[in-house]
Amino acid sequence: MDPWWVQWRVSHRGSRKNFYYADYRSGGGRKEYFPENWPCCSGTYIQDVADYHNLIYFKNADSLYVNLIVPSEVAWQRKNGAIRLRQETSYPEQDTTRLRLPMDRPEQFALCIRVPGWAPKLVIRVNGAETSALAKPGTWARIGQLCKNGDEIVVHIPMELRNIPVDKQHPERVATVYGPVVMVTQTQLVLPKVMSNIVPEKNEADGSLMFRARTDRSTTLIPFYRVPYGTPYAMYTDQPKKT
Repeated sequence: MDPWWVQWRVSHRGSRKNFYYADYRSGGGRKEYFPENWPCCSGTYIQDVADYHNLIYFKNADSLYVNLIVPSEVAWQRKNGAIRLRQETSYPEQDTTRLRLPMDRPEQFALCIRVPGWAPKLVIRVNGAETSALAKPGTWARIGQLCKNGDEIVVHIPMELRNIPVDKQHPERVATVYGPVVMVTQTQLVLPKVMSNIVPEKNEADGSLMFRARTDRSTTLIPFYRVPYGTPYAMYTDQPKKT
């Protein structure tokens, strides 16, 4: 006789309503609903999503920190009133974000922008002029100046394709990423091994980000978050070991 958990799983197959879990097998996977309704990490996943809005901006006595590149607005309450910042972006589909400051009066404060660890060439422009703010990967780029109504800060975060190992123990098993985005292939279950063979282009259907092989137009890479439910994909591939 099957153990109780096998019987329970079979009897509940018709009521799968919970979210899918990612499948990272090197031979390919697909997004499928998990058979059990509440495995151990389901509750913490929902808690994480509910807390996202608290992670976009931080503040201290004299600085406002932009932690996440997300379309959003924030009102920072200070002694003389609120400082408002509006962030406009389609990141990571594009590599820029635009910060606008609709302010009632000029204010002196520091605006600090998080520099991703993978972004060594981040550029910040204030009202069209490039700043000298130190933008070292893994730190905060600090803009300290008098800000007034209508000021606009544009942050350019160049993104490049690169391979990231699954862990230190398996450096040859890699995923292809573009900036912060994990890319996967749906057209074949073996990822391209030559990065220079992959070129970016826009999806003709909706203008979204994708990559295509120069030598095989049927081979495409798309962001993992755009893979539909139930569709096969490949995320990891094994590169030749260095000798």
